[in-house]
Amino acid sequence: MFNYVLGISDDPEDENELALAIYDPPSSLIPFAQSIDECCDLRLPLMEFGDWLEENEVGKLEGVRFTISHRGRQKYFAKKFAAFKAALGALGCTDLRKFKNKEGTDEWMDALRKAYEDPYNIYIKLDLQETEPLDAFLRRAEPGKPYYILSAVEYRY
Repeated sequence: MFNYVLGISDDPEDENELALAIYDPPSSLIPFAQSIDECCDLRLPLMEFGDWLEENEVGKLEGVRFTISHRGRQKYFAKKFAAFKAALGALGCTDLRKFKNKEGTDEWMDALRKAYEDPYNIYIKLDLQETEPLDAFLRRAEPGKPYYILSAVEYRY
């Protein structure tokens, strides 16, 4: 399977190129990445990210510029919080035998991890900062502030 790492900036004149040479091995960009490839054409990553923003009602993409909606972000994390609590509840019902034999605990731990911060989603590299999962970026992004997608790489896992 694959997804993208988006190189973004709050300055449309920046040159936030994701230089692939510095990500050897690929796990230096994303811990579980098996390979990383350049995206010479931004159209597909832009289209998929724009669709994700609209489907999740988090923000809007216009060209390479996107903004995050405060209300949309609240709604998005409210859904994730409900999934987080459900996974936490399932883990809380685990007895010693299930825990010792790993009966269902791996699935519940994965559900808990994904509900908090999905490690297999889009990743964001804002300027010179570390690469981070989209959920981490959304937690600290300023609603209404314009961000610009300037580059993308594809990662496989």
